[in-house]
Amino acid sequence: MTTTDVDNVTPGAEVNADASSNANDDVTGANTDTDTQGGSDGKSREARYRVERNQARAEVDRLSGVVAAMQQREVDRLCEAADLKPKALAAAGVELADLLGDDGTVDVEKVNDAVGVAREELGLGPRAPKASPTQGQFGRDGGGSDDWAAAFAPSPE
Repeated sequence: MTTTDVDNVTPGAEVNADASSNANDDVTGANTDTDTQGGSDGKSREARYRVERNQARAEVDRLSGVVAAMQQREVDRLCEAADLKPKALAAAGVELADLLGDDGTVDVEKVNDAVGVAREELGLGPRAPKASPTQGQFGRDGGGSDDWAAAFAPSPE
């Protein structure tokens, strides 16, 4: 590693790169000690670059999953704020990608529109409260018997 390379490396990165190249050597069956002694330093460098590339790809995949999970949680939160279960969007055929803006963030307007579409498609519109059949009947003279007196009266034996 040259002095210009050292300036661009984060602390501990060289140790990881060496460990990674050793791990790759185990897979390919090559030994870095014999490669560097034989003068074929290019092979070990190429192997190290392949390992670093694969590690970077794995990290990108992992972080993509983290971002997708965070986006889904935000969509779920917006659905619950609109009194709709998040599974209703999936049942209506709405995908997460349909709810994202051009910059990759969750678009609140698209979520609200999707909630409206899901309510219509699944018949989950706002419910009108049912009228109580007993509403307004108290206070009338029903002409019935006094049940309290009958409850405490001596039983006929």
